[in-house]
Amino acid sequence: LFYHAWVGMREILMDYANPAGLRLSLHGAVIVWLVGCAGWAAQIIWRA
Repeated sequence: LFYHAWVGMREILMDYANPAGLRLSLHGAVIVWLVGCAGWAAQIIWRA
């Protein structure tokens, strides 16, 4: 699921974020966000 979200966000950023620096920083932000969401989901599953 998180890989699918990454591919979708990467495609959006590659199409609409033109400056390379902006694109790189947004990619980094998306990676941090997705890793955080994956950790949160794992924590919820671990407790259940």
